[in-house]
Amino acid sequence: METINNALILRLEKSVNDGFDKISDMLDSIDSRLRTVETKTERISGEYEVRMTSTEKKAEKNGDSVSELKEKVQGLTDRVNLIMWVGGIAGTIVIGYIIGGLLGLL
Repeated sequence: METINNALILRLEKSVNDGFDKISDMLDSIDSRLRTVETKTERISGEYEVRMTSTEKKAEKNGDSVSELKEKVQGLTDRVNLIMWVGGIAGTIVIGYIIGGLLGLL
């Protein structure tokens, strides 16, 4: 009876040890995969950071260009308004001259 008990105990110990070995292997596998994911994440994060910095610099450069264009458009708008004002005065003078000439003929 004692030998049967000892055999059962040895069998249970082996079964438990095999179970712990499987769990340990699973944890090692998970740890390995996690390290791989972390490494890839760090690499990708670095790449995105470089890209974001580059994009921010381009946006700032484009923002400066847009500001310059706004200033140029405002200057052109002012010039067009001045030309329209001068043209209006010149047109009024021409029309007055024509009307004066017509009245002088009558």
